[in-house]
Amino acid sequence: VERSSVVIRKLGVDRGGELSAHRVPSSGQETVGCLARRTGAAVAGRRLVAAQDTTGVNFPGRQSRGLGPAGRRGATPGFFIHATVAVDADTDAVLGLVDAAIWTRDRLPAAERRQRALAEKGSQRWLSAAEAAAERLAAAAAVVVVGDRESDIHALFSRRPAAVQLLVRAAQSRTLEDEPLFDAAEARPVLGGRTVKVPPRGPGDRGREAKVALRAGTVLLRRPRHAVREGSERPATDVASEAQIAA
Repeated sequence: VERSSVVIRKLGVDRGGELSAHRVPSSGQETVGCLARRTGAAVAGRRLVAAQDTTGVNFPGRQSRGLGPAGRRGATPGFFIHATVAVDADTDAVLGLVDAAIWTRDRLPAAERRQRALAEKGSQRWLSAAEAAAERLAAAAAVVVVGDRESDIHALFSRRPAAVQLLVRAAQSRTLEDEPLFDAAEARPVLGGRTVKVPPRGPGDRGREAKVALRAGTVLLRRPRHAVREGSERPATDVASEAQIAA
C-alpha cells in the first residue's frame, strides 16, 4: 500500500469492499487463522484449486533496520512468505487465504540436506500447506492443491491428506518400475494440444508462443532411497506410489 503497488480502492471493487480491505491491516487483530476460517466458510460445495507459492519481501537500505537477515539472495534483510489461496475452479473467483507461513533465514549455514528431517527443511512448507487445505477447506466438494517444481518431493506424495488431490510440476524424472518418468510421459499418445502465450522473462523480452501437447496416464513411482529419512511414513515394504502424469 505504501509503495502504491496495491490500490485498495480497486482491490475492494466497491466502497464496502474498500472499507473491508482497510480493516484487515489496520485492526491489528486479524491473523492467518482468522482469515482462513472466513475462507472456509465461503467454500461449501465448491470445486477448489488451492494454489501455493513462496515469495521474498526485501527491505534494502534504511528500511532494513531491526529486521532479520532473510531475503531472496540471503544478503538483503526481509522475510519469506509461503501463501496458499483458494480459487473456485469453475468461476476463477479468488475466495481467500487458506494458509501462510512467514519466516526468516538464520545467518549460520544449514546442515547438509540429507542430515535434516523434513520438518527442519524449507520443503516442509509444501506438505504443511496441503494439510492446512485439507483441514480448512473441508466443506468443499473437491480440493486440488497446486505446487511448482519445488513441491516435487516424495514426502508430499506419500503423506498427502486423503481429502485433497495434488497437481505438481515434476522437477525430476523419477524412477518407475522399468523406465524414467519423463520417458513414460513421452510414450503416451497425444490427447490434444494448443498454443499458449509465454509471458516475458524480464525487461526487453517480448514473450513468445509455445505449442504444447497433452498426454496422460497412471504410473508407479518407486520410493527414493532416502524417503524414510526425508519424512515418508510409508513402511519399508512399500516401494512405489501411484501417480497420474500429464505432459
